[in-house]
Amino acid sequence: MREIEISSPSLIAMAIASSNVMGAIASLLVYRRARNRLGVLGVFVASFTIMAASFGLLAGAQNLTEIVAFIALYGLGMGTLIPHIFSTALESAPESKRGKTAGFLTTGIFLGQFISPFISQPWIDKMGYSSAFSSMALILMFAASSAALIYIIKIKKEFSLAYTSGLGSGN
Repeated sequence: MREIEISSPSLIAMAIASSNVMGAIASLLVYRRARNRLGVLGVFVASFTIMAASFGLLAGAQNLTEIVAFIALYGLGMGTLIPHIFSTALESAPESKRGKTAGFLTTGIFLGQFISPFISQPWIDKMGYSSAFSSMALILMFAASSAALIYIIKIKKEFSLAYTSGLGSGN
């Protein structure tokens, strides 16, 4: 925001809050519907794609309205992704390991938040915010593409198994 000459703490806080508000709404209202419609891998694809789009758009944002909108878009993706990561991990973990799994996930999130400035700030200092947002958009698109590829492979495998089992049964 400073690069486009917005330095008001209240405006900066409003931009950040747009992500948090949208994240809360997405966690509460969007996640369950997305999971029911898209399935486990589909939510990963959608969430990473939304976050990648938001960072790509932020790289070229020119005014406060765009920044708030794109940060809110990021909140939509993140607000859908976080409960999905937790629910998917806890569903996958044996009952006796669910507390430990939740603890590891929470630790990972907080450690990531702690470590990220040490990684991102040198990049930003050297290359600027636009480059950092563009790079993050590419990383998130790679994550989305990887989840999509896994999804496609899974669907093909299920189709192949259904097809071959159908042939073997005389259908």
